[in-house]
Amino acid sequence: MTARSRRALPVAVLGAAAALVLAGCGDGSGAGGGGEQPLTSRAVAAVALDHLPEDTSSRRAAYVDRTDPEGYVGADLRYGGGEGDDGDLVRVAVTPDEPLRGCDQVDVDCAEPAEGVVLVWEQEAPEEDPGYVAVMTERDGATVAALAAGPAITGDPREQADLEPSVETLVRIVSDERLAPLASAATIAAGERLGRWDGGDREEGELDEVAQTSAGLVGTFMLGNGEGWTYQGPSPVAGDLGDGAVGGRLRLALATGPIGPGVLDVAAVPEMPAWAEPDTCREGWRCWSRGETRVVWRPAAGGDPGESWLLQPSELGGVAALHTRGRPIPDDERRIRYYSGYVLWARSLTDAVEPQAIGTTTDRQGLEQAEALAAEHQQD
Repeated sequence: MTARSRRALPVAVLGAAAALVLAGCGDGSGAGGGGEQPLTSRAVAAVALDHLPEDTSSRRAAYVDRTDPEGYVGADLRYGGGEGDDGDLVRVAVTPDEPLRGCDQVDVDCAEPAEGVVLVWEQEAPEEDPGYVAVMTERDGATVAALAAGPAITGDPREQADLEPSVETLVRIVSDERLAPLASAATIAAGERLGRWDGGDREEGELDEVAQTSAGLVGTFMLGNGEGWTYQGPSPVAGDLGDGAVGGRLRLALATGPIGPGVLDVAAVPEMPAWAEPDTCREGWRCWSRGETRVVWRPAAGGDPGESWLLQPSELGGVAALHTRGRPIPDDERRIRYYSGYVLWARSLTDAVEPQAIGTTTDRQGLEQAEALAAEHQQD
């Protein structure tokens, strides 16, 4: 496999490619896995390696987080990696999903190289992204997909004679009936016999949904927003949001964007507070809305810097909220969008795929990581 044009590949690219071709043409994919045991990432790798070279530089479970469907399982095989280079990627995955739809129903480069098989690809953006090739089929109610990324995709991948793996190889992988949600004991055993495995498998319970905490919210925000923060403890203003609110307070000694020097409260609450609505705005405060997002602020006056709230319904449950105080808050509807954090964080604050997304819930592993980070930065 070539080593050219390797750049960062979005974690969700395989899922995104599969999502483009979900729902509605026949299965055409055979009898399925023929077993009763849940397919494992090691077994996926073993099946894939029956069709691919053995000289991998890495073999590990495909990344799984709270945004993936229950039952998603996959393996990432890397070739030619080393010295800070991840290498070219072949990702094979089985995702419980809807049936596939044909190329006439999608808006990407697409072909159907075999009955019941869909091929999609994205051509390279020179000096930015090498593109990718993904082949998908449907088996036992699941999407079976194989993606290759690393070599530059310069046109129809079926016509690239030097492409490794070839489209034909990817088709053979997804057509292997052992790739199904339930596998035979022999398929599972083949995975356990792999001579090399670099881990990445989730431990049982890691992705269980749990309630957020003050330290968890603060640590989650810090995960996506760099250093320079100190954790002050539970937020003294989270209670203003209403029943069930939880939050933590950060202090920033130096300015970063619209925040600081000052404090930032990271919070979540089950329901949007009534005082955030423009028609029920609190006396002395200003309220602005766009879609489901609310910005509420009290302008600076004299020596009082004022304060602001940014509130937005979250994919992780309830309403995510950021409260800022420190830098003088302007009495200006346009400028407050910046000073409240709306411009910087409104899109990422509540999108479950973002590392700094917050809400009333999270997963167990994410909570443990976030609380540990908050503890590292807690002020004595």
